[in-house]
Amino acid sequence: MNLMANNRDNTSTVYRKLTKEQLANLEDAIVLRDPPTFTACYEKFELRSLGISYDAFYRYARRIRSGLRAATFAKHSVTGTETPDMLLPQLVSQRMVEALLTDQATPQTLHRLADAYRMTAQVDLHRRRIDLTEEEKIHRVAAASHEDSRLPASRLNRPTDASEGSGAGR
Repeated sequence: MNLMANNRDNTSTVYRKLTKEQLANLEDAIVLRDPPTFTACYEKFELRSLGISYDAFYRYARRIRSGLRAATFAKHSVTGTETPDMLLPQLVSQRMVEALLTDQATPQTLHRLADAYRMTAQVDLHRRRIDLTEEEKIHRVAAASHEDSRLPASRLNRPTDASEGSGAGR
């Protein structure tokens, strides 16, 4: 039995110290990115004066945005029209935009995200090329079968090798 885990309060300081109206306004600002950075949001709502540490606010805001990202992903995957590999470029680009909006975006982070986007986009482009090639083949086969159906019956019903050699027409 872990006494530390049992005595630990898992309720966020942000949730405990703000009224429902303040919490709703803060969550709207986090989701809508108005202001765009966590630091600016923390300062706009004067959370330090309410006894909320920046770390507590940061963890709370990250949970909200992570939940929003998961909900967005679930919404896309519920439609059934897109597979996860089709969503990856969108999700990576969304993460890149989020990183650009923070004050702490390092060149290494941006480089890694750009590289991940390039790789996922290449996979998506390759899949699209394969799909287009298959569609072209289907159209060619359909066009060829459509042309064959307009041929005279004598050309469609050619004799087989067995009937040619039997001398039936002589």
